[in-house]
Amino acid sequence: MKSYIVIGLGRFGGSLARQLCTLGAEVLAMDVHNDLVQQLANDVTHAVVGDARDKEVLRALGVRNFDCAVIAIGDDLAASVLITMNLKELGAPYIVCKAHDETHRLVQALRYAAGINDSIAQQGVAGSFGWCMADYNTHREFGSGDRICYHGMLDMFRNPKLSAAVYASQKTPRAPSDIVLEVSSAMTLGDLPGGAAAACWVFTNAESVRLYRGNDYIAEFTPDRHGRFAAMTHPPIEINDFVGSLLEKYEGMDHATGAQVAAILNELRRDAMALSPLSKARMLSLRLSWNELLRMYYKYIGVLGSSAPVYRFEAVWHGRAVRTVVREPVQSVRLECTVHNPLLTDGPTWDCAAVSLRAIDQNGNLLPYCGEAVCLSVEGPLKILGPSVVPLRGGMAGTYLATTGEAGRAVLHCRMEGALDTEAVLTVRSREEQNV
Repeated sequence: MKSYIVIGLGRFGGSLARQLCTLGAEVLAMDVHNDLVQQLANDVTHAVVGDARDKEVLRALGVRNFDCAVIAIGDDLAASVLITMNLKELGAPYIVCKAHDETHRLVQALRYAAGINDSIAQQGVAGSFGWCMADYNTHREFGSGDRICYHGMLDMFRNPKLSAAVYASQKTPRAPSDIVLEVSSAMTLGDLPGGAAAACWVFTNAESVRLYRGNDYIAEFTPDRHGRFAAMTHPPIEINDFVGSLLEKYEGMDHATGAQVAAILNELRRDAMALSPLSKARMLSLRLSWNELLRMYYKYIGVLGSSAPVYRFEAVWHGRAVRTVVREPVQSVRLECTVHNPLLTDGPTWDCAAVSLRAIDQNGNLLPYCGEAVCLSVEGPLKILGPSVVPLRGGMAGTYLATTGEAGRAVLHCRMEGALDTEAVLTVRSREEQNV
């Protein structure tokens, strides 16, 4: 019998806990709210009131002995991330967390990376797999209120999420086109709680990653071959320096002083404006006031209201930059439409084409917060399988097109508020034409 601990007993968590029990699993349901726990007490194996943010509470429950821990907290990012970290530190073997925003997406991706790393590091393990590849439709007692499970690395139309880059980046490159460069952060302070800068990781199979702020070079980062992902062929790279030598260039500091102040600024960014005793001692030795430190932080790191810099990430392979990602404020939105099979053949049965839709900015970056509706229409011998209006989820959506018994040229028209209309051209041929 499988055992689960479900943390957070709202609509999603409560339904999940009940369904798991119905399927014969042993379920411990947990929430800080007594009324939610009481509502579920008769439907699960155990129901307790407790704060999962407290590591000692989780330790007392023996979370490492459960087969799976599910974090079903969707409205409190900080709590969800803290609970995930607590469970990991206490040895929970498998953790599932709903991914809503940038930090959640990164947590999910790093969890997949940890799974890959651990399977490689263990002798006697021939391979592994992670659940699950793609989002999927499900029944009313399980999904997120819309009968969809969103914990895949791909959405239901096989559009890749951030987690997919973990696997893609493990390919050994043989040409520049094989290089993967996926930056976890949009570098947009307005997307983050309190405008606090978030962690930034790069999933890549390049030899190194160079970071630029505007036209200024910051630093070059290489994979940590002795860190938490050391067993992976291509470990993800943590970007932890956003100042580099800028203080030498623009503040007139010598190299040693600039490096110390830069370390303090990067620490403020990493730890949500908190400083360690060592950094406080450095401030005293440098005669650096808090106001002066904040001035430089606003200038070189940024807060809500300050000018947003342009960041450029370059993947380096064989000594040269072969791929680039630019992060800057969104200037324009475009709807990208990709038809995976634009040449269809109609015959005794109909043929079908999958279509991917993505909202992207002027630099081709996915806009994961875009949830606009896309209106679809077709000219020619094709029909839409499904609704003609589809919502973007995580900035992505899709549809399917099917032949109708006729041959000829067909056009898929896509329209979304705030973006220019786009279209895709397909060709439908008859079975006889194919055989000619």
